[in-house]
Amino acid sequence: MARDLKVMRFLCDRDLKRLNKNEWTGTDLIKRMICRLVELHPTILLDEPDALTPWTISDAKGFDDYWEILELLLRQAKETFIIIDRIDRCMQDWGRRSVGEELIERLQDIIKSIPRVQVLITTAKLQSYPKSVFLCKPPTQQVEHSSSS
Repeated sequence: MARDLKVMRFLCDRDLKRLNKNEWTGTDLIKRMICRLVELHPTILLDEPDALTPWTISDAKGFDDYWEILELLLRQAKETFIIIDRIDRCMQDWGRRSVGEELIERLQDIIKSIPRVQVLITTAKLQSYPKSVFLCKPPTQQVEHSSSS
């Protein structure tokens, strides 16, 4: 039986040009991940109705607050494969570590605690990121995907 794997794809380099932005921050990326996750798994809002309300969004002040929302939603989502291409094109938020370092660390924690989530991150500046690398088995079943817009 084929699994219902959803793919979230973020092309940081191309999306910058398409959105006429000079830079993406880690917070911008997390916000887009939340939107894409809800688009691909709309029923997670039924399972976790308090996770994404006008109040949680208005109270969210930055990367950590949006990360909490994303993590809560990922825990409710079905199988999800996240692809982040050219993470080096994302700029760090004020006073934070590099986006790639922080995302890699947090996403490693997610894939350890939520086996339904798999992640692939690419970068053109490998020396800028930690030496720890994690690999995911490529999906072999039917995949429904949606590119970021």
